[in-house]
Amino acid sequence: MRYANSDYVGDEPRCARWKSIPGVLECHHVAGEDCYVLKVAAPDLERLQDLLRDLRGPSPTVEMSTRTTIVLGTVFEKPGFAPTELD
Repeated sequence: MRYANSDYVGDEPRCARWKSIPGVLECHHVAGEDCYVLKVAAPDLERLQDLLRDLRGPSPTVEMSTRTTIVLGTVFEKPGFAPTELD
C-alpha cells in the first residue's frame, strides 16, 4: 500500500480496519516508496479483486495505490524464526 501523505506509523485508523478484514494475514510498516506491505490470501482472482477494493475503503478522496505480487510457489518458509541480536 502506498499513500501520498501519511503521518501515522502503524497506528492509523486504516490499519485497524485492515486487521478486521479476514483475508489480510499480516501488515508491515516499511521504509521506501511503499508505506505498508500486506500479506493477503484469497481463494481466486475474483476474491482478490474484492479484497483490494475492501482495503481501499469507502473514501475516494484518499490518494493511495497498490502493487500486487502473486506467489506462484513457496521455495521454503521458516515459521517461528526470530532474528538474534548482533554483537
